Amino acid sequence: MLDQHLKTLWAHVALIPFTFLYSGGEICGGDYATEYECDIGTCCKVDGRWDCLTDEQDSYMCEDHTRKLAKYIVQGWNGYIDNLIGQSRDASGFEHVDRACIIGLDGGAKWTTDSYQNALKLSSNEASTIAKAFKSEDFTPFMVNGIYAEGVKYYFLREEESKIVFAKKKWNGALTLQRSKTAIVIAHTKDGGQQGNANKAVGVIAEYLESMGM
Repeated sequence: MLDQHLKTLWAHVALIPFTFLYSGGEICGGDYATEYECDIGTCCKVDGRWDCLTDEQDSYMCEDHTRKLAKYIVQGWNGYIDNLIGQSRDASGFEHVDRACIIGLDGGAKWTTDSYQNALKLSSNEASTIAKAFKSEDFTPFMVNGIYAEGVKYYFLREEESKIVFAKKKWNGALTLQRSKTAIVIAHTKDGGQQGNANKAVGVIAEYLESMGM
């Protein structure tokens, strides 16, 4: 999942910065190298070996940085939870989304972590079921069985363009799910909140990811 994009990005004003991997590149050279920016230069991985190239082109092993890399990326994905919730805020300051997550389109692997504050904690089965429906663009299972999140069954409302799905359960709020090229952004509207605000917030994140090829 993570090896498909490799560059340090700074998102526009509404979004947060985080670190990506990307393949090849002028610094590392070659289509089979992987590189990312660390605090002492650019790390290149070729044939399983990491080296860090400073401006002086001195070579350093990047073991400490690679151990931290997964943590950096996870922190970046988790930041989107905060951003999405913020995007759901109305003019009075009320945040209509209370929990959110991002999962992979292929298989439903979690990009955000359950331990993060305000994370929507899908079980592995819930995530894989959601991903399968979006991947196949067959939402019949949602229509028949509903959509489960954190053990709660939400009733399918509708889908749009095979990319966006809406679900709701009385006294339990609502779900908005939108796919990008490689991910599914999911938000929970708190009970009493307006799902329209959640739809807008999910759209901002999903469309941004899609614009980045994700």
